[in-house]
Amino acid sequence: MISLLPPLAKKIDCPSTQQGRLKLTVNIEQTASKISAPGFIDALLLNLPFKQKGILLIAVPLLFEILFIILLSFSYAKAEAESRRADHGRRVLAITDAMTSSTFALGASLFVDPSSNFEAYQNRFKALELSLQTLTASLIKETKSYPDESKYTNEITRCLGELQQRANALKEIAQDPLQMISRSEFRKSRVAARQSIHKLAGALDEIITYQGTVSGARLKRAQEARQQLNLLLYAGVAANVGLCIWLALLFSAQITRRIEIVSRNAVLMSRRQHPEEIVLGKDELAELDKLIHQLADMLIESSRRERALVDNTIDVILSLTGDLRVLAVNAASDKQWGWPPESLVSMSVSELILAEHKDSFANSLEAASRNSGEGRHFECSLVRRDGSILESRWSVFWSEREKAYFAIVRDVGEERRLEQMRKQFFSMVTHDLRSPLANMKLFLHMLGEGAYGEINKTGIKRLDNLNNSLEFLTTLTGDLLELSKMQTKGLSLSLQKIAADSLVDDCCAMIETLAESRSVKLKVLLSSSRPIYGDFVRLKQVLANFLSNAIKFSPEGSTIVLKMETVNDMRRVSVLDQGKTLSPEDCKQLFDAFVQADNQKHVPIKGFGLGLSIAKTIIEAHSGKIGVDIEDEGTCFWFEVPELDNLETSRADESET
Repeated sequence: MISLLPPLAKKIDCPSTQQGRLKLTVNIEQTASKISAPGFIDALLLNLPFKQKGILLIAVPLLFEILFIILLSFSYAKAEAESRRADHGRRVLAITDAMTSSTFALGASLFVDPSSNFEAYQNRFKALELSLQTLTASLIKETKSYPDESKYTNEITRCLGELQQRANALKEIAQDPLQMISRSEFRKSRVAARQSIHKLAGALDEIITYQGTVSGARLKRAQEARQQLNLLLYAGVAANVGLCIWLALLFSAQITRRIEIVSRNAVLMSRRQHPEEIVLGKDELAELDKLIHQLADMLIESSRRERALVDNTIDVILSLTGDLRVLAVNAASDKQWGWPPESLVSMSVSELILAEHKDSFANSLEAASRNSGEGRHFECSLVRRDGSILESRWSVFWSEREKAYFAIVRDVGEERRLEQMRKQFFSMVTHDLRSPLANMKLFLHMLGEGAYGEINKTGIKRLDNLNNSLEFLTTLTGDLLELSKMQTKGLSLSLQKIAADSLVDDCCAMIETLAESRSVKLKVLLSSSRPIYGDFVRLKQVLANFLSNAIKFSPEGSTIVLKMETVNDMRRVSVLDQGKTLSPEDCKQLFDAFVQADNQKHVPIKGFGLGLSIAKTIIEAHSGKIGVDIEDEGTCFWFEVPELDNLETSRADESET
């Protein structure tokens, strides 16, 4: 109801499906022509799914950070190397300064007369010599990794070795008293030692001069390296932050813009209009927008079909406001009520209701509004535009969301007239047929008894065929008459206490001859002997119909099972045959009048499909149920009626209440 009626409030010219798709294609091409070609980055992002976009959003800053850290590490290593070179120069200068001091001290000790205190002279000389050796070893170790300084270190080592040789010779002379007397050898050795000291001092001056030259440049490079490191650090952090902000803005702008397009398209789809914009790309948003376009196309086509259905139905479909004014109505109102749709809009529907039905009409609508979500069905009479009365059946639904009634109104006057004519026809036919059939039956009986002369064998055979046909027509007429009475006057029951075994025995006796003629066996299973409350004759009629049908549709030599049991406080009587099973389609309409199953094609005894319809009427008059089940062995027909004990208990409870 809701899906059909809202389009009535506003007329929509909906194209067909093919036209809608063509229009959609044109709109997409027009929109695409207005959109400029995306750049490389935009095109890349449009074609990536959201998962890969998220990975890209994290991976790009992370990759930049890794490259920045690598570059920062190289710069830091360079700055550290320059700093180490500067520190090395300072250490070399410190060592050479100490060696220069020791060298000058050693030269001064050469002017001391060893004869005055030879032991003190020797100890001082050894201490200075040991100091120079230690400092030289430190200098060699310090300059080991610097090839450009090795030549200076080698020269210092050579000069120190030469000084040690001459110092040792001088000590040997100083220890010999005879040589010390003349002092000529001592003076020569001291002069040679002084020359070695001057050479060593000269070598030290050279390395000091060299270190003084390169130390300034090294210190400057170390400072520049530190400045570059700081600049790179600040620039890298700023670039990383800027990259993150740019990527965030890029993703946000692209996704936000496309989501807005999807939202607008969804709104247009809800209004059953074609979306005019498209979302480019191959990601989830583009797929969602594509789905929205397809759904919009389907909704428009569905709206067109609904509109055609509403406009061409014979029932009046309308929507009403809370104060019962017409919001929209289909074209059937012109034919059914004599009012064109445009004349009914904004009119109060109460003006069309017959005066004596207005109160009940208002009460029914009020009940429908109280039970929102549930339909309300009732009948009332309308006054057509020409003043004639129309009997109508209303199906009303209240929509709380739209605060409106939606109703379907059907003309039931014609249906009732046709139903009455059908019942009168059945009654007339059955009454008019019974008398001629009775006369024909009497005449055939007299003819068979020889009242009109003797008949030969061929005549007797033809007479038997006529009797069988006449018996079939008599049974059909009786069924039609009984069905007509049930429909017009209702079924009157003679309710009484019925013994279960008595009902079964009578029915088995009735169909015994038919079963023997078909070589069909009957098996009876009684699980309960409690009495039934009902009309004995009518229930026997139903059970006999079940049994006779089972015999007709069962193959020769098969067994029919008659079972009586208690199910959910009801007595269930079932008859299971071994014939051809029914289809689900046959089971749905098997209890309707004049309906027969397809398995009657190979049955020698056929009927008109009235027995089960009559059986259904009888069981429903007993407040029971009737049905059919398809089982592996065959088809099972069953009915349920109340047991006497349960019925008495229920009546006692009602009387106490």
